[in-house]
Amino acid sequence: MKDVITWFLDRNELETEATIEDEASQKWLGEFRKERALMVRLERKQMEGALIARKDIEEKWAQRTAGLCSGLELLSHRLPPALQGKSQQQMSEIIKAEVQTMRGIYHAAGSRGAGALVQTLM
Repeated sequence: MKDVITWFLDRNELETEATIEDEASQKWLGEFRKERALMVRLERKQMEGALIARKDIEEKWAQRTAGLCSGLELLSHRLPPALQGKSQQQMSEIIKAEVQTMRGIYHAAGSRGAGALVQTLM
């Protein structure tokens, strides 16, 4: 398929070059060819699965953010019993551990989905 596209573009270039007469047309044609080549590369990468649609990325980030917010809200239920009767130093260590746990889960949730964040924290 790549060879066919290359042949077609080369053939088209030869036919087009014969009709170009002025410098402005050549400049425009050069820009057009660059953009067309870029589009072909992007389409190929998309077909190969190397590109992800912006909509999909936005959806994943929205899910991660929602999961993180839910996890933060759960802290108000998880921390009081864990902190009860503890010294300030112990409280600080418990809170740091909770934050570290949430960060690790949030990072991992990027590949497993935001639901994993909430399920792990419960």
